[in-house]
Amino acid sequence: MRDRLLAVIYLASVLAVSMNQDVSVLGVFCALVLLACGRQITRLARRALLATAFFTGLVSLAWLATSLLEGTVPVMGLIRLNLRVFTLTTMTFLVASRLDILQITAFWPRFRTLIVLILAQIGVFRRLLGNLRLAAKSRTWRRPALKDSLGMGAATGVAILRRAEYAAEQMTQGMISRGFFLDPDRKSEPRS
Repeated sequence: MRDRLLAVIYLASVLAVSMNQDVSVLGVFCALVLLACGRQITRLARRALLATAFFTGLVSLAWLATSLLEGTVPVMGLIRLNLRVFTLTTMTFLVASRLDILQITAFWPRFRTLIVLILAQIGVFRRLLGNLRLAAKSRTWRRPALKDSLGMGAATGVAILRRAEYAAEQMTQGMISRGFFLDPDRKSEPRS
């Protein structure tokens, strides 16, 4: 019940932050989110900054460049954009660290099954990426050149795509064998 309440509060907060245009109210929302972080404030704020810095930096620079060409400087717009993105990202990381998605989806068994499969695949790909990073690190005793880094990145991409294709095939076969794609009113698939 606590997790469902937290999810509803999160969704309402996302709507409130997304629809608000007043910078001072966004600042209050941001302060409340940072206060709610408690001891995790530095970790979550750092994580949110790292996750959004590139995107918001590019958008802010492009907006500033086009505005300067028009002869205006959208200071409040830039502050509003960056504050909103930072608040939403920090809030998402906070809720994700305190929320049990399996408890929220307990009332819907099929959706919960999908969530379990998704979480399992996230774990598999995290492990695969970690193993590939360790393999690349063990094979190089100095920082690789750009060409080598691009080659390792391409090999990593190919390995992830192959693993994703294999996992999708296995999951689909498993779900079909358990009747996941069947109409709930029908007991079995018609034979051809």
